[in-house]
Amino acid sequence: RPSTSSCRQRSRTRGASSAGLGGTRGWRRTVGGPANLLPVGPTRLGSMVAGGSVAGLLIPEAIAYAGIAGLAPEHALVASVVGLVVYACIGGSRFAVVSPTSSSAAILAAAVAALSASTPAGPNAVALAGALVLLAGALFVLGATAQIGHLAAFISRPVLRGFAFGLAITIVI
Repeated sequence: RPSTSSCRQRSRTRGASSAGLGGTRGWRRTVGGPANLLPVGPTRLGSMVAGGSVAGLLIPEAIAYAGIAGLAPEHALVASVVGLVVYACIGGSRFAVVSPTSSSAAILAAAVAALSASTPAGPNAVALAGALVLLAGALFVLGATAQIGHLAAFISRPVLRGFAFGLAITIVI
């Protein structure tokens, strides 16, 4: 575990980037701008290979989860790209994985089925799914603004395991 002085030094070095879009320095460090696209050096080449690997896993996964949610595959691809671009612009962690999950797909399918009187593949279901995703995103932004992320520590591991187990049973059935 690093000492507090090294943590302070890192926070001074990182500037506003630790707060996401906290300032011009943080924004430029997060996004980088067009000057960072060329030339392609060894570090950038490694990042491109890693991005290709993630895309190779993300595309089939997104299509499968769209099927779980009862949506067309093209909606999953668009949502994946939009999610990655938005996180690249405002995200603050290099270690976060931004991708669709089976739990979000199952919960979205259940919410759309409960709120929609039409068939799951109908245009109303797609609009409802989009509205639910935007609402969830707005709630996440509100929670981040209020800095309430620490409350997740109060959810015990047995509760999380029970949720994952129940979700697995729901997906299998």
